[in-house]
Amino acid sequence: MRATLLLLAAIGLITGCTGERQPPSISSSEPAQQEQDAEEQRKADEREIKAVLTLLTQGFARLDVQLLEDLWASDATIIEDTISFSSWAQYRDQHLKPEMALYSKEDSEWVIANAHMEIEGTLAWGQFHIFYAFTRLVDNQRLLGEGRGTIVLIKTPQGWKILHLHLSR
Repeated sequence: MRATLLLLAAIGLITGCTGERQPPSISSSEPAQQEQDAEEQRKADEREIKAVLTLLTQGFARLDVQLLEDLWASDATIIEDTISFSSWAQYRDQHLKPEMALYSKEDSEWVIANAHMEIEGTLAWGQFHIFYAFTRLVDNQRLLGEGRGTIVLIKTPQGWKILHLHLSR
């Protein structure tokens, strides 16, 4: 009898039974609350992504590499026209810094327009138009242009970061 009780007690511990009936667990979040929470998270993600795009625009417009520094995922890739870079550091050091040194910071412009973004979980992607104007330091020539961009962002513990950027004229 004692062995049977010990066996039943052991089975009760293993399965979590105490001998008393427990009511079924009820989720504290109702479906409507879950929907509201998801909508609030989507809006927060949209605000954060817009902030990344705003900083990207400001960094290019101001020719300010430091402003761009924290926007990139560690394994980001960048393509500008036909040149491909396998990291932010490579893009920054081999292309962006030398190129930005050619232009005046006084009247530079770089604008994102017609941006269309999609968000799915921890990834966001989109496309946009770019309009830019820079004055070359060497001859004071004003350069105007436009192009297209595609972007992929990833949500990290530090916020949304650019995982991939492709800019073309």
